[in-house]
Amino acid sequence: MRVLIVEDEEVMARAIARGLRGEGMAVDVALDGESGLQKALVNDYDVVILDRNLPI
Repeated sequence: MRVLIVEDEEVMARAIARGLRGEGMAVDVALDGESGLQKALVNDYDVVILDRNLPI
């Protein structure tokens, strides 16, 4: 499974990514909405984990 994490708190994003990778998932991390959108447009993700409180 391929997962994209969009989270502006880097420590939190890395912790989530580490846990998911430990379960055998392929994980990409974006630290802002713009880079998250770019990754989502060019890659095929099964799941996107999005921080609802992401700053604009």
